[in-house]
Amino acid sequence: MATKEMATLASAIERQTLAEGAYETAVPALRLFRFSAPSDLVGVVYEPCLCVVAQGAKEVLLADERWKGSATSSVSTNVRWSRRPR
Repeated sequence: MATKEMATLASAIERQTLAEGAYETAVPALRLFRFSAPSDLVGVVYEPCLCVVAQGAKEVLLADERWKGSATSSVSTNVRWSRRPR
């Protein structure tokens, strides 16, 4: 996605997330997240999904592998897997 489109997406998410945390939406299975600082590592099981980082960065650890994503990248999973996001 182009920088201007990502800025538009980030603004739209910001309008829907007035405080930090996770938000359900009217669209089934679509969740919005807003965090202004890195969180501690937490064990999580993700269902198949697509993650788009609209602003800032995301880091995911899976066993010995580390994935770092930013507003210019995305990640998708097509199987259920456990990982520790930060």
